[in-house]
Amino acid sequence: MTTRTGAALDALEVAINAAASISLPALERNRTLDDAFSALDGGALAYLNMVDGDVATLETQLGGEEPYELSQSATFEWFVKADTEADLRAAFEAGLLALDDALDADRTLGGVVDNAEITGLRRDNLATEGISGLRAAEIDVVMTLTSDRPF
Repeated sequence: MTTRTGAALDALEVAINAAASISLPALERNRTLDDAFSALDGGALAYLNMVDGDVATLETQLGGEEPYELSQSATFEWFVKADTEADLRAAFEAGLLALDDALDADRTLGGVVDNAEITGLRRDNLATEGISGLRAAEIDVVMTLTSDRPF
């Protein structure tokens, strides 16, 4: 049996994979930075990895069937490679928009969560900084849900 937070992460993966068939590369999950560089060195023009994040209890209500209001986080590692700055920017921005559009299509991820949204974007101080022809970001997503357990 899958926990509610595990189901939320699985539903997020499904939603992003649906977008991958359109404008994002196939989604990897919980891979290493070395995997990203290997894929890009091997000829891939983009790489997307989802890292399962932490669970936080937002509120606990005594009684009731689902007393825990939780947030489950995930971080997407988004890498793009291109020959020109214009192509790099275009591919990078298209990927960010595709991620947001995938969430916007169904913020409840098929009814598994109450809401899923991008809450942060980091472009600075990443391992790819200073590498010519490569742009990367970490995109934080938070899902809110209720559960009968604190996870």
